[in-house]
Formats: sequence, structure tokens, C-alpha cells
Amino acid sequence: MSDGEKSATGQMIVKANRLVQAKMPLSRMEHRIVGAFISQLDKSDREFGYQKLYIRDLMSRSHISDQDLYSRAESICQSLLDKKLEIKRLEDGKRKYRGINLMAACEYLEGDGYIEAKFNDDMKPFLLQLKRQFTMYRLQNFMRLSSQHSMRVYELIKMQEGLRHLCLSVEELREVLCCKHTYERFSDFRRHVLERARTEIKDTCDTYYTYTVE
Repeated sequence: MSDGEKSATGQMIVKANRLVQAKMPLSRMEHRIVGAFISQLDKSDREFGYQKLYIRDLMSRSHISDQDLYSRAESICQSLLDKKLEIKRLEDGKRKYRGINLMAACEYLEGDGYIEAKFNDDMKPFLLQLKRQFTMYRLQNFMRLSSQHSMRVYELIKMQEGLRHLCLSVEELREVLCCKHTYERFSDFRRHVLERARTEIKDTCDTYYTYTVE
């Protein structure tokens, strides 16, 4: 790849649509870290390699100043190693569940100032050799969102960009946003999740959405 192509790759996140729709119980910071690592990938690659993410770059892209990130880097690595995505779908009329660990390895050496990690090989169908049914969006927009719910809604909106609408049941949306057992009253879910995401995406990103409840 040329330097220009590398620069462009580092500014975009590209995911298979199945990954966008999967359940990923990550914190806001973990979403940012995983998103930054994905943006460094070349989707034409066939294998994952080890990647470095400098904490100073993470803070700069996220528009935050949190020096505690250096002391928390080890615990963040431990947490990422425990995280998995979950995919549920119907196959031949039967419900199918698949769980996949995100990371194969995650390292931090005190004083180096960066996290080094490698994606689990089972993640290849969702991140590498993508030819169709994938979603692409700018890393800068994603990193600036202040809520993990806003991040996930933004991905769903970008996945459907260009189409007239996205229709999801409240149960499906709760599953994807990992808030199946929070904001149990729909009025609270609407105010704290849907409305907050709508406002933040409109103010921060390159798209916006409206919605109706049926």
C-alpha cells in the first residue's frame, strides 16, 4: 500500500454487517480501542497481525484528556481478552447462537505508552476479505461519541444509509445495544438511549436519523 492508502485506511472503520448487528458488550473506551484497531486493518489482508495503539493517539482522536488511561491500560487489556461478540440468527427455521472472543492477545508494558493486540482468527470473516454486505464509516466520528449506545446506533444507521428505513423491534434493539436489563420502562429507554443517541449523532457525525414508534 502507498502512504496515502495507509492514511486513508487508518481513518475508516470497515465491518461486516453481521458484526454491526452482533451483540458486543463493550464499554465506551473499549469500543474506541477496538474501533481504532479495526481502522488500522487492510480488509484485503488474509491474516491478522499484531497492532499497536498509542494511548496519546487514542486520547487525541477521542477528544479527551485522561492520564489515568496509562494506569488503567493493563486492566483494559484484561477486560478486552474476556470480551466476545454474540450472533443470533435463524438457520433452516432453527435458532442458532455463536459466540466469538474478540482478541487472541492483548499486551501492555508499563512505560511504552501503547497497547499491542491481535484479533482472534475467528474474527476474520467479519473484518478481512470483505467483498459485500459491509459497513464503512469514519473513525473520527465514531471516536467522538460519548456513549456506547450512540456508537452502536451510529453503526446501525450507517449500515442502512441510502435505504429508506431500518425497522427493528424494541427487543432486537435492546439486544444489540446491550441494554436488555436496563431502562426497563420504554419511556426511560427512549429518553436515555434513543433520544440521547439521536441528538449526539446529529451534532457530532455525518448523518442523522428520525424514528417513529409503532
